[in-house]
Amino acid sequence: MSPYRASRYRFIEEKIERNVLVIAILFFLPIIYLYFYLEDRNEILNSFNKNKELICIVGNIKIDVSKKDNWIYENYYFIKGDSKIVTTKCEEK
Repeated sequence: MSPYRASRYRFIEEKIERNVLVIAILFFLPIIYLYFYLEDRNEILNSFNKNKELICIVGNIKIDVSKKDNWIYENYYFIKGDSKIVTTKCEEK
């Protein structure tokens, strides 16, 4: 193999390796993010089912959510009357 051809081969090989790495990162980052997002949501739901109090932040308002106060969980929302709070805006007290 001539020196020109060998250098061209190494250049293309490095370019392919770099592109595969970038594509792998772009593919796996959303999957990793989704895994941790769902894990947090499951922890919040488990805390709610264990009758622990949660604090949900809606705008500047902090709302205490618990089963004792007749909040219910339905379709990824905590619902009480007309109030509807997304599960991911809550954290354990």
